[in-house]
Amino acid sequence: MLYAGSIAKYNDIEWLDPNNGNTRVCGIPADRAVGYFKQAYEAAKLLEGRYSLYLKDWKAGDKEAQYNNFVNLFFADDSPENVFIREYSYPDIVHGYDAYAIARQFMVAGYTSFFNPTLDFVEMFDGFPKTAEGYIDVYDDSGYYKMFDNQMELFADAEPRLRATVIFPGDEFKGEEVEIWRGIYKNSVGSGITRLLPPR
Repeated sequence: MLYAGSIAKYNDIEWLDPNNGNTRVCGIPADRAVGYFKQAYEAAKLLEGRYSLYLKDWKAGDKEAQYNNFVNLFFADDSPENVFIREYSYPDIVHGYDAYAIARQFMVAGYTSFFNPTLDFVEMFDGFPKTAEGYIDVYDDSGYYKMFDNQMELFADAEPRLRATVIFPGDEFKGEEVEIWRGIYKNSVGSGITRLLPPR
């Protein structure tokens, strides 16, 4: 209902099929927004006192704890956030999402990296250097790549929610350091031989 209300209130695209009696194929009439929002509110009120945020591992100012809290809320059987749960159990009820979304080094039966987070998605989070336009800033004032001691250094101050949602290059996953490469920088720092220009 919240989604439908938001579409009705904020979306101005409306497509009608003139070949089928002007049947609506896209959009929700704006005058239905209040009704949808009312139903969403009433449904939310039914959950009051029965559910709450998972904060078992959360600690103020501790990014590692906040990261673990966000990861664990999806795995804890006793999480008070659990409203709708579907349990998967091989071989009766299965899915392949893990195989399609896993980094290449964890390939399962030839499946890997079919689903990937986009750079635009990552850039919506805070905690790492960005340009004035909101892009991740990996270039120095001369246009050369900034150098880091390790791959995780760029994301050292990133929001814990991002790290819990996206596997960073150089982070640990399933007990291994994750390797994700676009290419290899071969020249010495500041040599000026190769200049990697910004892709934007």
